[in-house]
Amino acid sequence: MKNLTAIFAVMAFYVIFSTISAQSNEKISGLVFYDYTFNTAENLAVNNEFEFQRIYFTYEKEFAKTLKYKFTSDVGRTKTDGRLELSESSIVFSAFGGFSNELFRLGAEYDLNNIYGSNINDNIISAYANLKAMERMDVFARVDLFDPNKDLQNDGESYIMSGLIFSPVK
Repeated sequence: MKNLTAIFAVMAFYVIFSTISAQSNEKISGLVFYDYTFNTAENLAVNNEFEFQRIYFTYEKEFAKTLKYKFTSDVGRTKTDGRLELSESSIVFSAFGGFSNELFRLGAEYDLNNIYGSNINDNIISAYANLKAMERMDVFARVDLFDPNKDLQNDGESYIMSGLIFSPVK
């Protein structure tokens, strides 16, 4: 019954704040992953229940048609006692910029990941381009520069991907 109350509380929170944010350039959303456990063994304290596994709450604000920001929190189940808590495995700061028109799309992203409980910061710089080659075919290229520890020299890796994107149906 406790889990059912929590489900209704999350749903009520989502409905109220979605209604409020629908009239503005702000958006509040959530995503919940849960499972249902059914156990037919006798003499168990709990044998049928819903359990939350991971919950994401997101706040997004649009400043203009071409500029917005997004904040997402991640709540997950702990391995030690099964309680839900704010994930502390890492903190990620990201920045993304992009441009598109009828002929091509360009984008770049920078992510800085601080691994919780350590002084290790990894980062990635990614850039991509898509070019419309034909009506239903694009050519794409992407470059990722990954540095697993920005304080160490020469430990980075580079990844280059390219290919064709075929869309048989519009």
